[in-house]
Amino acid sequence: MIIDTHFQNKDLIYLVIGLLFVVGSIILFLKDRVKLAILFLSFGGCILRFFMIGLDPFIHIWDEQFHALVSKNMMSNPFNPTLYSNPVLPYDTSSWSSNHIWLHKGPVFLWLIAISFKVFGVNEIALRLPSLLMSTILIPIIFRMGKIVANDKVGFMAAFLFATANYQLEMVTGTIGSDHNDVAFMFFLCAGFWAWFEYQNSGKIKWLILIGLFSGLAVDTKWIMGFLVFFCWFLTIILNKEKRGQLISYRPIFVSGLIAIAVSTPWYIYTFIRFPLETEETLSSYSRHFGTVMEGHSGNWLYHIALMGQQYGWIVPIIILPSLYLLFRHLSKKIEYRILIFSWLMTVEIFYAFAQTKMPYFTIIVAPVMYVALGSFIVLVFQYAANKVQRGRVIITSVLILFIGIFNFSINEVEGHHTNAGFMEGERTKYTHNTSVFKDIVNRLPGKDYVIFNCKDCNAIQVMFYSGGTAYNELPQKAICDSLEKKGVNLAVFYDGKLPDYIKNDSKIIKLEYSVM
Repeated sequence: MIIDTHFQNKDLIYLVIGLLFVVGSIILFLKDRVKLAILFLSFGGCILRFFMIGLDPFIHIWDEQFHALVSKNMMSNPFNPTLYSNPVLPYDTSSWSSNHIWLHKGPVFLWLIAISFKVFGVNEIALRLPSLLMSTILIPIIFRMGKIVANDKVGFMAAFLFATANYQLEMVTGTIGSDHNDVAFMFFLCAGFWAWFEYQNSGKIKWLILIGLFSGLAVDTKWIMGFLVFFCWFLTIILNKEKRGQLISYRPIFVSGLIAIAVSTPWYIYTFIRFPLETEETLSSYSRHFGTVMEGHSGNWLYHIALMGQQYGWIVPIIILPSLYLLFRHLSKKIEYRILIFSWLMTVEIFYAFAQTKMPYFTIIVAPVMYVALGSFIVLVFQYAANKVQRGRVIITSVLILFIGIFNFSINEVEGHHTNAGFMEGERTKYTHNTSVFKDIVNRLPGKDYVIFNCKDCNAIQVMFYSGGTAYNELPQKAICDSLEKKGVNLAVFYDGKLPDYIKNDSKIIKLEYSVM
């Protein structure tokens, strides 16, 4: 692992501090300082994520820019989610990328981003902070799940893999489509499963409440799959001969389910009343994702299995089956845990295998299961090595964990995605240049009440985010210019040297002499 000089010094500082805390967590764990080890691991994972979210000084086109703009608009009106807050041209309510009322994704993660904007200002770091925090909190959550179903060692290795995984780190950067929505969905859904394990482990009512709360928030983040824990929980009852005939066995799931419904349904009732057309279209599009290929996102039934190496590491497709078998053995005395874990995994994989629309993050919600299973495999390897080597066990174990960490977190891959020296150099140059242009628009216009045309490609959303005005990618026709000017609408266009005469000769239209790539 070579740290290149293409990172800025401030970024390298965060990287080194994060890695030092991760290494410290390994040492502490090997000394049986488990709580302190998880604290160090969580802090190290947090710093690594902060390192990641600061690498791109721009917002990504798919889909981060849409989430950023809607969240910014929700700062002033959290119950009126808009993409185009002031659409001056006709729009299609079914077009999530250009409409007015934006219900394409649930509101919870948008509210979190809006709060972050309120506290830290409207900028790229604040946009990604909620994802950073939720991803960080999942580190101790995954540890607890591994500990409950197996032991401390499995829990620590599962948390270690999650904390340092390239794919999990990339998720908080907004680089891959659906970005912060999927981070939030994974967080709330997994937190609901964690609360279930804690409830089964302790029987305390607070965990029953949290199952419902987290599941309801998951539904309000990414629809019906947020109720998954209840389906798996129900299976643990009906597949248990002793419990399925006892009415009292269903009472906890009923109570927790009511809480989840109470948390999740008010938003949909509100949108049905306030935005009936948009709500109907949104819910219809959710169902179409299963039976129809949407927006060209196609793939066969092996699509998500083929992504396993990319998401969890190249060796995982080779070892995942023995890893799941070892996890199954750990659960041999806990039939409810066994049913829940494997119904969680199989339901997600089978459902999205049959869904016609494919997206990389759809099955990432099984990440805790995968990491706990992989933790079981790694712990077995360590135990085997320790039995073979009587001296220097701690040193050998430390080296093995560091070796796993190096392959789990590839600094060269991060450099390729997030520096100008990598294979994304051309795209980064374009995004960085355009962002500086869009941020400067406010200095070139007399106010924010301008409608800006000719933004090119998909840049209109970013122009609106940075300028505060209304923007469109295309040039307006003469009739549109005349109509808007009669209404007193202020117009501006990006001037690329090829404007039609009716715009070039119109002194009322401000020409923004920028080069937009």
